[in-house]
Amino acid sequence: MNTKKLFQASLSDVKLIFRNPALRIFLGVPILVLLLVFLLVPYLIEKYPIVDEYTVYILMAALMQCSTMFGFIYCMVFIDEKDTGVAKVYGILPLNKIAFMLVRLAFPVLYSSLFNILLLSLQSFISISLFENILVSILSALIAPILGLLVAILSKNKIQGLTWFKIINLFVNLPLLAFFFPGTKAILGFLPTFWPFQLLYQSSLDLDVLFSAVLGFAFCMTIILILTKRFTQKHYQ
Repeated sequence: MNTKKLFQASLSDVKLIFRNPALRIFLGVPILVLLLVFLLVPYLIEKYPIVDEYTVYILMAALMQCSTMFGFIYCMVFIDEKDTGVAKVYGILPLNKIAFMLVRLAFPVLYSSLFNILLLSLQSFISISLFENILVSILSALIAPILGLLVAILSKNKIQGLTWFKIINLFVNLPLLAFFFPGTKAILGFLPTFWPFQLLYQSSLDLDVLFSAVLGFAFCMTIILILTKRFTQKHYQ
């Protein structure tokens, strides 16, 4: 495997995002999330003190925003390169396609992880250790490649991509219900976003998160590997 070519090809995604105004504008979403969490939420707590009881759930939803943003950006990048024939060019490159995809997906995971770590470090609504912060942040960031790959696999063009993304996005925060209706955990636990929510919830109560962390990472990484294998079989033909 040519490591230099692998990274050069993967960097083209980042260049494409910054060159495309329609995609570049989404990179401002994290700033909007920070403003909402650090300005709007304290205001609401002061005006309606009952909101303070729900800050952990607000943080759960906030953690998903950066990952969802990159899920959308990358599904559009994948669909666009299929439409323009760039995917076929990648297909003939002498690269391990699974490794190539994992390197390509490293940027959104890294970016989302750093944003989530910053968010949880600066907030004062719940107490969370640095170790738990990193676990929750990385696990939340793994939602980005899951969304991007799943939508790209299901879509034949950008219109279908937008439709599938809207449908799948409806399920991103659905596992929040598990914390109000505990009987639904057995079902909602099959959605990947349940696990970062579960980790953050346990961390906020100072409970042991090790078991949930191992299960959550194993579950999300298995989904990513399955989707990556299916994506490479379909996309680079």
